[in-house]
Amino acid sequence: QIPLNDVCAVSLSISGIIDYKAGCLKYNSQMPSWGVNVPLKKYLQEYFAEDTLIFLENSGKMTARPFLLEPKFEDKRILTIFSGWGLSGCLIEKRHILCGRNSLIGEIGHMVLDPSDKEQCGCGRKGCFERLVSINRIRSMIADQKDRFPDSLLTKQPLENITIPGVFKASEKKDRLAQQIVRYLSRCFAMALCNICLVFDPDYIIFQGDYAFADDYFNSQLYRNLDEF
Repeated sequence: QIPLNDVCAVSLSISGIIDYKAGCLKYNSQMPSWGVNVPLKKYLQEYFAEDTLIFLENSGKMTARPFLLEPKFEDKRILTIFSGWGLSGCLIEKRHILCGRNSLIGEIGHMVLDPSDKEQCGCGRKGCFERLVSINRIRSMIADQKDRFPDSLLTKQPLENITIPGVFKASEKKDRLAQQIVRYLSRCFAMALCNICLVFDPDYIIFQGDYAFADDYFNSQLYRNLDEF
């Protein structure tokens, strides 16, 4: 019930690559059918006064913005990893969000970890990080292993009800199938983090979204894999 003239700014957070200058969504690998260079700012502007600021942002960078206000991060390098309907990151250096000429900095979900993987990503390549750790991949692993682990908490419920936080809850209860999946996920994350650290070397790595619910077993396996580097 706010009069439109009283609205000073509108922000929209969306998965995908943003062209800040043109106010466009360059491409969303989760929804390739949308096409390229979608003029979201233009679409939204029609609903608001001409002088209303329309601010588009990638979801991974948007969720990282609160850390710009944390005094302890003032002179630090931070990597945030956001997982939900995809996997993206935000790289912050001394309270400055890094972006790049094509806004690709932080698109860590499209880092290729396994070129031999058969699933094609929305970006057009195979073996992308976000595909290897997606909920669809996890559900597929559970389906393949259900005969070996008939007593698992994960095989006693419909696949469509499985969530990533749910896998971590089962892992906390020492569920063998859940811990097998967690070991796999930790290897994927360790591989990606090693690659990122070689080019950015952050002081802090912060998980947001689904993987923020990771259990102690994931943490221990992640550090174990990182220690091999």
